[in-house]
Amino acid sequence: MSEMAWIEAHLEAVKQDTEIVSEALFAGEALEKHAFETFMSTYMAGVKAIGEEPAVTIGSIVAVEDLQEGDEFDIQIVSPSDDADQGLVMAASYLSSVGRALLLKRIGETVSVKTPQGKVDYLIKNIKKHPA
Repeated sequence: MSEMAWIEAHLEAVKQDTEIVSEALFAGEALEKHAFETFMSTYMAGVKAIGEEPAVTIGSIVAVEDLQEGDEFDIQIVSPSDDADQGLVMAASYLSSVGRALLLKRIGETVSVKTPQGKVDYLIKNIKKHPA
């Protein structure tokens, strides 16, 4: 599949997921729903501008290094509407602090994430794009 075809298929899937998540999580909550839809519109614009260098998208499996602990592991960015078993890969919703921090980032970038356990810095080591 060409890069352009992948982007078009990915954006269509994201558009459908946005509708599902918007109704499931934000029905009757106008401000939160608007903020979510704005976030997703910004994400979709970012996907269109990715270019040739790989970037983290919804569905990507991201190899990261925890810079404080030195641990390396994979995180798959998933929709909050997914309930598929992710197997050996840790899953992070794109609405979570980890998921939001990683979206549209590239190999070699470092992200800081506020978690309930404190701030964590991750170095992005590799990105595997999910088939659209």
